[in-house]
Amino acid sequence: MRSIRGGRGLGDAMYVQAVARHLVHKGEKLRVYNDWPDLFLPLGDAVVTRPFSRAVDITAHYSMRKDCRDTNQFEDCCIQAGLKEPADLMLDWTITDHPFIDSVIKQAKCKPICLVQMYREPMNRKDGFGLELLPDPMRYQAMIDDIQAFKVLVGGGKPLHPVGNVDLDLTNKTSVCQLMDLAYICDAMFGFCSFMVPMAEQFDKRALFLWSRKGTKSQKRYIKQITPKKILHKSTSQAVFDDDPEALRVAESFL
Repeated sequence: MRSIRGGRGLGDAMYVQAVARHLVHKGEKLRVYNDWPDLFLPLGDAVVTRPFSRAVDITAHYSMRKDCRDTNQFEDCCIQAGLKEPADLMLDWTITDHPFIDSVIKQAKCKPICLVQMYREPMNRKDGFGLELLPDPMRYQAMIDDIQAFKVLVGGGKPLHPVGNVDLDLTNKTSVCQLMDLAYICDAMFGFCSFMVPMAEQFDKRALFLWSRKGTKSQKRYIKQITPKKILHKSTSQAVFDDDPEALRVAESFL
């Protein structure tokens, strides 16, 4: 039984799950060293989850391939994991909390449900690294205002800027399983560069991401390389920069 890990974030775990899913479908059993074990429930007895550790056989992480311009982030995870063929970025989820989901659907009153990401530090960093990746908060709010849907605010931690004009605020109120339940049943997602990218893509959900122009001009090489071309994997994902005069029009026509 081989062991596998990725990065420590929730989004990293979604990439690892997709790689593990591919290997399991090929007949492997795996030990997954990860802080988000609930994501691996669909793989059943084929995987055993353990707390995060760096000492593993397979490292499904993108960090070593940031300079590679001909691949995107998930493809980099697959290459680093040693996969010889393409893998699907997919999570075979089933709803875990039906009363919770039924309540959200009832409150939506037949409107499309759009998950909205809270405005918080990228990569869960507490030292300010990556703040350039955050889009302009005023433009972020303006786009939320223009999205025509039942808007559900999700995420955990302390917000850097309040987000208004949402219909249901579930920040710091959901488990990982409940968050995946929401992602599974929603119609679309809106956010910025974060775990929301793989969360939307693993369910083939329409997603709109507001990208920070400041990040692409960063003096930090790592930050500057975080572009829509590098991060987005599926055609269901769309990015618009926060200095684009067409951004609000894109939000208006999103759903």
